[in-house]
Amino acid sequence: MCSSDLGVPRENLIRNQFGASIGGPVMKDKWFGFFNWEERKDRTAVNTTRTVPSETFKQGIVQYRMSNGQVGTLTPSEVLAVDPLHIGFNSALQNYMKSYAPGNDPASSADRGLNFSVLRFNAPKTLNYRALVGKMDFNPFKSGNHTFNVRGTLAANKEDDTLAQFPGQTAASQLIDNSRGLSANYTSVLSPHLVNTFNFGLTRIGGSGTGTTDSSLTLFFATPTAFPRPSVRIAPTYNFTDDLTYNVGRNTWQFGANMRAIRNSRTSFSNFPTYSFGRNTLKGLGQDISTAVQSFAQSKYGTTATLSETTNVQNAMGAMLGILNSYSATFNYAVAGGTIPFGSPIPRKFATNEYEFYFMDTFKLKPNLTLTYGLRYGSYSPVYEANGEQVITQGNVDQYFADRAGGQLLGVPGFVPASAKLTFIKGGAANGASSWYSRDNNNFAPRISVAYTPEFDGMLGTIFGKGSVIRAGGAVTYDRYGSNMAVNFDGPFFLAQAAMPHLLESSGSLINIASNSALRS
Repeated sequence: MCSSDLGVPRENLIRNQFGASIGGPVMKDKWFGFFNWEERKDRTAVNTTRTVPSETFKQGIVQYRMSNGQVGTLTPSEVLAVDPLHIGFNSALQNYMKSYAPGNDPASSADRGLNFSVLRFNAPKTLNYRALVGKMDFNPFKSGNHTFNVRGTLAANKEDDTLAQFPGQTAASQLIDNSRGLSANYTSVLSPHLVNTFNFGLTRIGGSGTGTTDSSLTLFFATPTAFPRPSVRIAPTYNFTDDLTYNVGRNTWQFGANMRAIRNSRTSFSNFPTYSFGRNTLKGLGQDISTAVQSFAQSKYGTTATLSETTNVQNAMGAMLGILNSYSATFNYAVAGGTIPFGSPIPRKFATNEYEFYFMDTFKLKPNLTLTYGLRYGSYSPVYEANGEQVITQGNVDQYFADRAGGQLLGVPGFVPASAKLTFIKGGAANGASSWYSRDNNNFAPRISVAYTPEFDGMLGTIFGKGSVIRAGGAVTYDRYGSNMAVNFDGPFFLAQAAMPHLLESSGSLINIASNSALRS
């Protein structure tokens, strides 16, 4: 059934885009300015579905289908009798359910409307984007031998991320982007043959996500509020380059240096436990509760009564009784020891520095033949955690895996070799120790190329025409994977799980808990 058949209108989209720009001389022949402003505003909606308790379920009535096609019911008093603990309809859940709007699409629910329904609605979605760009050019001397320009950009973006859980609510979280950039260039003509160009660039990624810091709860039906977690990321890259060009005779020599300082600061607020109900983690997949319901059904409807949809019965009884049988939490530890309390932010700051130097020569062998050759050298520091929250393996990891692979071929269990366990010590530059990998100091990258402009007569002249260029060349390059690691590393992901196991420990579902021994909410 489509949303329009249920009285839910088609999602709207209202988009406004506008802006303005201005530019021109601020001081004649010396100072020029430019500014640009652009905005985009979207007001739209997204068709959303939420599973909600049915109106009869809110009253404490559980319905179930039987193999003969009949629908059986359990009244609140009968639920009390079937409950292994004889507590019945959980009072907290009973008050909880009163806040739910009625569903409008019961046929789309898992049990087709018996105990649960689906609420379809259009969740509003707001987007506000703003981009500001400004640039100034300076030419302080009439000779034009020295020029300077500076350019700045700023983003002011905000967009709904986790949309409203139910009608009438605002978005549960937003994505906020205030990234910015700054660049400056200074070009000086030192002589007719010598030119120097200096550049500075700052690219600062700035993003955050709003959310809640409450412990999360997951039931079979949608909770009244969502539980997105807030986060903050600030990742600036500072870039300095200098290029010197010397032109003499048939040669154009170039020398230069490039330095990058990359930082990536992230703060996670996901340090909270979660509680949920799931039949998959009930003992026997909840067979005890479905057996109890079937036994009651046989006493009420006859000995031939058989449940036809046990999964739906287990989900309904789990929700009715307020069972919470799954718990998940991530325990974060500091390198110095001790658990970081739930609710406390988890900061991480990764850093690396990169240095590159080069020289090249463009040599005019003939008016129509040019040879270009040069050499680049790069030195890239290993990524490290700037706050010292970093550990590295003690011992040879290659040997660890080799011993396990060899033991597997010989039928030796992995815990038997002396190297079966990995130990960790403090690592990284902030701790005055080595990092996850060593600096590579032999990154010499030569390159050479040739460009030839042929001049042919006859048929070859017809084929190549005038202005054709034949080019050939080759170069050695190196992959700068360290900077990518610095930008993408984060504690709860690869770093913590693979390289920092001491800093993070996860506890998952509590398996094999029967319905009569699980935690009641």
